[in-house]
Amino acid sequence: MRKNSFKELEEVELEEISMKTENIRNGISSDIGMMRYVSSVMELYFPKIIDLLVALAGGSPGQGDETKRNQNKYPDM
Repeated sequence: MRKNSFKELEEVELEEISMKTENIRNGISSDIGMMRYVSSVMELYFPKIIDLLVALAGGSPGQGDETKRNQNKYPDM
């Protein structure tokens, strides 16, 4: 029995689609990896950059942390 040309076309299209989805999956995976890397670098260096900007503006870096620790949550106790 002879194969229908539309069936052949369908098979070709399905093969191309599966290749495209694999490329899309790899692209998304690499993008997520890059975002994870950038966010970890920001998490590491962002507080230091803020402290630098505060010091350049004339304040003392990390002062907000000390005042929060020194504040008593319940001052009457």
